[in-house]
Amino acid sequence: MSAPPASANIEPLVSRSAAAEKIARALRLFIGRGRKYSVREVEIGAGVPARAIECAMVMDADNEEWRRLPQEHLLSLQAFLGAEFTMMIIAPLCQQGAYPLPDSDPGASAISTMRAAVDMVGGDTAQAKRAAALHLAGQCGQALRAAA
Repeated sequence: MSAPPASANIEPLVSRSAAAEKIARALRLFIGRGRKYSVREVEIGAGVPARAIECAMVMDADNEEWRRLPQEHLLSLQAFLGAEFTMMIIAPLCQQGAYPLPDSDPGASAISTMRAAVDMVGGDTAQAKRAAALHLAGQCGQALRAAA
């Protein structure tokens, strides 16, 4: 399946084939024999048809079996499979990160934020502490503005 022609010779930052490859690789790590989930479990949990999942797991976007996942299916898979799955797609393509949103409990929020920050910076705890502190400060500011 070839990409549509670029308008005015403007190319997207992320190619269709690169996106398809990262999505397929991430799906293959989470779904299948010996993996965390079966296709059927993900179909039920995420609400995405099994055939759509199987087609997205094909590595080559030019393969006749490959089908693009609609946005709502990809987002449903990301919601079901979690931040680790989302990171496997967006980190190499967009140089960005994802982490689960913290719970409403402030203690759990601080711990989960710190864990996510450590994961995002590759274990550099000093950098992770700064990132977590900035994130928590932002959350506190939002809470104060909402309370005012």
